Amino acid sequence: MIITIDGPAASGKSSAARCVAQKLGFYYLYSGLLYRACAYVLLKEGYTKKKFAHLNPTAVSTFYNVKRIRYLYSLNHGEQIFFDGRDITPYLKTPKVDEASSLLAENPAIREAIRLVQQEYSATSNIVADGRDMGTAVFPHADLKFFLTASVEVRAQRWQQDQTKRGNSFTLQEARELLIERDQRDTIREHSPLAVAPDAIMIDNTNLSAAETCKKIEEEIKKRKGNVLHHRF
Repeated sequence: MIITIDGPAASGKSSAARCVAQKLGFYYLYSGLLYRACAYVLLKEGYTKKKFAHLNPTAVSTFYNVKRIRYLYSLNHGEQIFFDGRDITPYLKTPKVDEASSLLAENPAIREAIRLVQQEYSATSNIVADGRDMGTAVFPHADLKFFLTASVEVRAQRWQQDQTKRGNSFTLQEARELLIERDQRDTIREHSPLAVAPDAIMIDNTNLSAAETCKKIEEEIKKRKGNVLHHRF
């Protein structure tokens, strides 16, 4: 079974997907971490952000393939990314990597490489996958699709608070401007833009907590699919 949760930055999709996966005992596929891992590796390899748009499939496949990149998820340890056997997870949630991953998402070669990595996991596990094109491009035949949204003001507050926890300081206005820029880039990009799948269930969580959002998704799943079996991976 495949459940997708899409939405713009700071809409709460990762928290919701992680919670739903834990409730159901499904494998959680955190697509944003795969993009961040790609950005981190590229930056380490000496690529500048200006070169991201010109990466070709051959160049991408030399460093970003299932032999070198490994994504793991467990209920006890959460999500982890390994590159050439080294755990790079602690280095992936910085403003620099975040910006770079957003720029990389515009490159079709990158999106295709990551799509192939993502689809490998759905072949062997029940999954909950979150991102911006999970229900439209990566898993168009998913069993259930959700799209989370919230006002830009609330999303800016969430993003600012998240960055503060990581030791990064941004004003609320800076957070708002960054999100608006990110939204525009994600929406107008040529390849796999942020969009609502026609059969997606829309949830506005502007006034909902993370726990309330998770519960609402759970209720929608039960309404449409009954009591989903608790599958341990």
